[in-house]
Amino acid sequence: MALKTAQPLETLHEAFWPTSSLPGIIPPKFLYGFPIYMRQVKTFCVKHLTGSVTPEEIWKDDPGFDGYWCAMASEYLTKEVGCPVVVTIALSALDTSYVASMADTYSLKDKGRKRPTEEHCDKLAQLLYGDKSGEAKVKWHLDMQFCEWR
Repeated sequence: MALKTAQPLETLHEAFWPTSSLPGIIPPKFLYGFPIYMRQVKTFCVKHLTGSVTPEEIWKDDPGFDGYWCAMASEYLTKEVGCPVVVTIALSALDTSYVASMADTYSLKDKGRKRPTEEHCDKLAQLLYGDKSGEAKVKWHLDMQFCEWR
């Protein structure tokens, strides 16, 4: 039976962190960030327009371009927040499956990256939620592509 949704988590159990001491057992990947909606993604794309794309093209209802818009929004958010931000898809029980992720369990463990600072989290929350940013909490979201133990 395939997993379809998962609630975001405030903390992760140690078992979910990848380790080299368990060969052959690879935990699922969790993304550290905030939920984001496609309308927000497209708004950030309009703010980060390049010469080859028009606002009209961005606002067309064509899901075939969602990955392109996510990449474009990721560039904008990375520049604004001051740390890497990737807009990607998570298995979420929320009303959106997109997440603006500042890190993941593998980049933090294997590549030695540091968790984003509170300042980075606050800046991203402000960009995403404006006046309601104080209510937002950064959480761990189950990555859609790597959601199972392998």
